[in-house]
Amino acid sequence: MNPEELQLRIEKLEEFVKSLSSSTTIPKEVDGAFRKRFSDLTATISTKVATTENQAVNEAGAATYSVLKSPDVFLKVNING
Repeated sequence: MNPEELQLRIEKLEEFVKSLSSSTTIPKEVDGAFRKRFSDLTATISTKVATTENQAVNEAGAATYSVLKSPDVFLKVNING
C-alpha cells in the first residue's frame, strides 16, 4: 500500500470515528446494531424523591442528621448475558 492510499484510509477512519460522536451523525448500520443489542434493556423514571428514604439519627442529643434507610430493593442490570 502506498503512502497516499494509507493516508486516505486514515482519513476515512478518522471521519468514521468522528461520526460516532453525535447521535445525529451515527451511521444507520451502527445505530441499528446498537438498537438491536440494547433492545431488551428498559429503564423507567421513578417519581420517588430521595428524601422519602431518609431517616433521622440523633446522636444522644448532641446532633441530629439524616441518613439513608436500609434499601428495600436492588437494581440488577444485565446486558447480553
